[in-house]
Amino acid sequence: MVTNLLPYLLFIPVVLVVTLVMARATGLFSVWFSAFLAGLTIADVSQPGWLTVTQWAATLLYAVVMTAVTLVASELRAALQRSRVLTAELTEANQRLSEHEDQLRLVNQELAHRLKNQLAVVQTVASQTLRQSSSMGAASEALSFRLAALAQATDTLTAAEWRGADLKDLAATVLGSNGGLSERIHISGPAVHFDAQVSLGFTLTLHELMTNATKYGALSNDSGHVELHWSLKPGNSRKVPISRVVPPRAARAKMSRCPTV
Repeated sequence: MVTNLLPYLLFIPVVLVVTLVMARATGLFSVWFSAFLAGLTIADVSQPGWLTVTQWAATLLYAVVMTAVTLVASELRAALQRSRVLTAELTEANQRLSEHEDQLRLVNQELAHRLKNQLAVVQTVASQTLRQSSSMGAASEALSFRLAALAQATDTLTAAEWRGADLKDLAATVLGSNGGLSERIHISGPAVHFDAQVSLGFTLTLHELMTNATKYGALSNDSGHVELHWSLKPGNSRKVPISRVVPPRAARAKMSRCPTV
């Protein structure tokens, strides 16, 4: 009796390995193929049907039981595959989270650095304004305008992600923010890119020149205009001349009272 069951017992681990490695369809095929092979090993061609009724029943029982075992093993294989996929996705998510944390740390450091620079610029502007002003009222007005210009430059740099700004954009932002006077201001020149720190300082300089032109120079009357033009010479040197057209006498008298930039 044991000898008759031996072929079936030998095929059980083979079918399980095939199912776990090759998936459900191959496992089911191996069940019925192994049942056929096991039946052949105990078949007796001298009797009708080659197998006894007991052997046929054993073969059928083996096929049914191993089919159920194969289905369970294939589900276990699928679960292991899903587990590996989830583990890989979790590892990738943790890696991305770590990278985002590193980026956030760098952003915070950069933000702190820029905030310190901005506070240093504000402190310098406030100190110079107080030294040059004759009264607190004049100091308050000048400081307000200068801080507004600084805010405009900050907006321009923020739009460019603090990679710097183009000279024409800075000039258009500062000189073009004076309402109806923008039609009397002409800006021209090739592209010149400044870094963030230079952009802030240049914005304040343009603001001071614009203030002087409005109070004492070309824009203090109805006929003057301001031309801002720059060009690049060989060697990438920058030339930025500013010309102002003003009435001869009145303008010179006013500009004699112009504060130092």
